[in-house]
Amino acid sequence: MLAAAGASLVAAQALVFAMGQSYESKPEQKAEQKQAQRQATTEEKAAAERRAAQLRQDMADVETKFRQQQSQAESEATRQQAELDAKWKSEREKLQQSKQQELSAAAGGQQRQAIEARFRQQEDVLNGKFKEQKQDVESRLRERRAEFQRQAEERKRSINDQLSSVRTSLGATAEQPFERVREQADQIGERYAQREEEARAAQPQEFTESEEVAGTITAIDAQEGVLSIDQAPDVSGPNAQALAEESPAKLMVDQKTTVMNGQQRLALNSLKVGDQVRITVVDSQDGRLLARTIMIEQIPGPRVQPRGYP
Repeated sequence: MLAAAGASLVAAQALVFAMGQSYESKPEQKAEQKQAQRQATTEEKAAAERRAAQLRQDMADVETKFRQQQSQAESEATRQQAELDAKWKSEREKLQQSKQQELSAAAGGQQRQAIEARFRQQEDVLNGKFKEQKQDVESRLRERRAEFQRQAEERKRSINDQLSSVRTSLGATAEQPFERVREQADQIGERYAQREEEARAAQPQEFTESEEVAGTITAIDAQEGVLSIDQAPDVSGPNAQALAEESPAKLMVDQKTTVMNGQQRLALNSLKVGDQVRITVVDSQDGRLLARTIMIEQIPGPRVQPRGYP
């Protein structure tokens, strides 16, 4: 809302002109709707592409983790088998030493044969025990590999399902607006309908048809080239004065035809073509204060006092 206190024909018509030459501009409404659709569609597409990139990274992470798990499991199995080999070798050497000691102490050939037979049996038992232990290590390694593979495949399927969903949403983005875009377009339409009604209500009906204005003030946004004001000016009554007192940085028009530049009060007849005035506009939708810089392009002509004012 553009705060104002009192009214002046010159200032009132200048402000209505500055607000976009009435809000009945249907092409402007359509352009804003299309821009909102493009922006929302672009945002949705960008979000989907970011999600797809993250999912592809997740897939790569699954592969990396799987390879690391496999490598770690194989390294652990190799270490365990090396320990078993070392232990088997040590126990076999002890067995051989015991065998040699007994053979050295044997009295005859028959006793030596018995010793040989007994130690062969012990060596077979030893070999069988370590062979079974090594097989257990290999079996556990296969089980761990299979479990890692199962987990990786399950995770990959989940990621692929999510990627398919993202690709579908990307296709929908390219083909048609999202529901949120359509709702936003409807909201813009409602806003413009409200603005048209407010702009019509703000027309200075209290002035006679014979009065005319020579010259206008055109507001140009320093950033975008167009000053966008979200609500028609209220140029009469205590409400305008209260709003002006609440936020003195707003553009304010009274019987003396002045504007507020921050905290500095300026008379319109003191402005020159090219002067810049910084004002604050209240967004009628969410109450945001939008600081704008406007430039005076054309100085108003003769002042005409409205009816009912001295």
